[in-house]
This record gives sequence, C-alpha cells and structure tokens, in this order.
Amino acid sequence: MAPPKVPMEFINDVKKRNLTFETRKQGIIKKANELATLCDVDIAMIICANDHQKPEIFSPDADTFNSLVNRYVQNRSIAPEKNRCYGLSDYFNDTKIKMEKELLNAKKNNIEEKFPTWFNFLDNLSEMELRELASSIEAKISFVKNKIESMKKNSGIQPNTVVDEGQRSMASPSVNNSPIMTVMERDDDDPDTFNQQTSKKPEVFYHWL
Repeated sequence: MAPPKVPMEFINDVKKRNLTFETRKQGIIKKANELATLCDVDIAMIICANDHQKPEIFSPDADTFNSLVNRYVQNRSIAPEKNRCYGLSDYFNDTKIKMEKELLNAKKNNIEEKFPTWFNFLDNLSEMELRELASSIEAKISFVKNKIESMKKNSGIQPNTVVDEGQRSMASPSVNNSPIMTVMERDDDDPDTFNQQTSKKPEVFYHWL
C-alpha cells in the first residue's frame, strides 16, 4: 500500500517541521550521491536553514566545489539565457500549466462524448450504402414535412403556432423534463397511422479528471 500523500503546504508545528527538514535533507543528499555515481557528474549543494544556521555545503571536496561555482558563474555571464535557476516557484508554475492542460483535454473529451459530431459506423459504409442512407433520410424528411402540412390543414392551426409547439416539444419531450425520447413509426398498412414507442435515454456519468 502506498504511503499517504503529504500536502504541499507550510508545516506550522516547529518540531515536526524540523524533523521533516532533516529527513528531506538526507533524502536530497542521498539522491545527489546516486546521481554523481550513476551518471558521473560533478555535484555540489548549498542548503540554508531558516533558523539562521550556517549554510551547509555538500561536495566531495573544496576544490570540486570551487571549480563548480566558478564554472557556473563563468557560463552564466557568457550565456545567461542558457542557465536557468529552477526554484520552487518554477516548479509550482510548471505544475499549474500541466494541470490546466489536463483539465482542458478532459473537458474537450467529455464534450465530444456528450455531443458527438460523427457516427463511427458511417466510416465502414461504402459509397452506395451512404447514398442509400442519404436517400432514405431525405424521404423521411419529406414524409414528415407532408404530414405536418396535412395536420395544419386539418386542424386549422396557424403555421407559426405549429412550429413553436414543435420546437417546444423537441426541447422538452415530457412535462417533468425527464430524459425520455419518443419514436414515431409509420404502419406500412396505413401510412396515416403511427406507432408510438417511448424509451428512456441512458444516463451518462462524467468524471472530471
């Protein structure tokens, strides 16, 4: 089981803060020694505590430390843009940018899942099948338009009223706004007869990352 994640915030308790400082300091020293051994690099560290203690210098020897400091100062004066001091504020800034990108991608994926703009099964259809599908859709649209015109003539309702009612019907398929979809199917024996089927729209839970 993984240990609990420590919140990145200031530790108010002095005793606990000092203990954490010593523990983390020893961890940094260990990692620095591992990096120097495994990768054959020169490493020097300067650690300053907040209780006005003398700075602690960690280096194999004084000559190595002085050589690294002089090399850093010289390179910084020649090409300062190539020497970056990566501090705590830089770490939090990079973490913030990374989290914002992840949140943006999560929102984009959820929007595409909730409002798809393309049906994947269409990619597998041939040109002839796509033409047949388009013709079938056009025929159904034409049939619905004719049916609406017939209903207007028989009921004597003004066209604008019918359109408004239709829009409200599409926006609110039920009185209590429950996710219900009504499907009207035409009876082949009687074109003016429709069979109504009602089915509930499946619920989708989104988990934001």
